[in-house]
Amino acid sequence: MIKLQDKDFKDHWARILEQIESGESCVIFRGDKPIAKILAIRNKKTGWKRPIEKVKLSGTLLTSQVIVDERNR
Repeated sequence: MIKLQDKDFKDHWARILEQIESGESCVIFRGDKPIAKILAIRNKKTGWKRPIEKVKLSGTLLTSQVIVDERNR
């Protein structure tokens, strides 16, 4: 956990956000009083793209026939 003063966060926010993005958490103090805690968001969704299996071609099948066969599974 990163602990720093508000002025230090203001001066080095880009580097600190990179550390937070990599999994660190951060508590920001004003004087000796904690005023904020920043945590990384763990998003398991990869976005609109979904993983797909690669199509392995063997023999002389046409690509269109492979696609039809995959859809019919």
